[in-house]
Amino acid sequence: MKSVLPLMFLGTVALSAGGGVWWAYGVGTSVQATAAASALAAPSGCPKFTTHDLGRVNAPELREASGIVASRRNPGLLWVHNDGGHGLLYAIDEHAQLVETFRLTGVQMTDWEDIAVGPGPDAGVAYLYVGDIGDNNDDRVSAAVYRVPEPVVTPSLASVTTSLPGAVALPFTYADKAHNAETLLLDPATADLYVVTKRGKHPSGVYADPAPQSTTTMDLAEVDELAFGTGMLAGSNRATGGDISPDGQSILLRTYSNAFLWKRAGRSVAATLAGDPCPVALAQEPQGEGIGFSADGKSYFSISEGISPTLYRYDPVP
Repeated sequence: MKSVLPLMFLGTVALSAGGGVWWAYGVGTSVQATAAASALAAPSGCPKFTTHDLGRVNAPELREASGIVASRRNPGLLWVHNDGGHGLLYAIDEHAQLVETFRLTGVQMTDWEDIAVGPGPDAGVAYLYVGDIGDNNDDRVSAAVYRVPEPVVTPSLASVTTSLPGAVALPFTYADKAHNAETLLLDPATADLYVVTKRGKHPSGVYADPAPQSTTTMDLAEVDELAFGTGMLAGSNRATGGDISPDGQSILLRTYSNAFLWKRAGRSVAATLAGDPCPVALAQEPQGEGIGFSADGKSYFSISEGISPTLYRYDPVP
């Protein structure tokens, strides 16, 4: 594990004596990134981001935040959910305040791990995709993604849990064997889904579920592998979340300790991930799993498991 040293700094960016980069955003307050992230040699042209602590989420039930994605129908809101089979989707704002809670109905839940948003079968409709893809023992017969039209959020219902019907199960298996996974990606250009496995000592597999997805169980083929914990993907070796930008031009993946950005430049998702990533800012979190782009694709957010988790936003440096 890389060590980090305490630092207080007035300004935007500082370098600690231990080599770790800290993103400071206020007088006497700082947010630290892992030393492993700062030690990576970034390819030329990589963007830089500043880190902002947006506060602690005021939803007592949100104790294992695992996935986060920016709403398409509700400007300024984010969708977050717990790890596991709770079945609840939380709409929060960028001040970490709960706006409304939805319960996905008519579905079987085992281990929700990530969430995506984007196009689906009906043109012009934004869909939420919830990845029931966790499998800690690598022994599930099948996994699934649940697709449901994104609802309109009503701010006056912050204390109410609203039923959200209409979810469709998109079950799948892996062509080789069962895998644990915590990362779900949706390509907004094609509506193809991608699952990135969490293998630890072995490279993470990237598995594709091309659109239109089937409601009967499909075998997903591996289209790429990512060796987290080595080389340009140094740091933790466990992939815990990801997102594709709303314009489809950037891909974010994270581990417990680091975040990485790929620019597509007209390439497929698999071809893009085969290239070199840019290491980007990530606050040190107790068990960070969620990461997602802002609705305009310029910034991104992260969140961790834990009671009253902190919501972070990362803005590009001009």
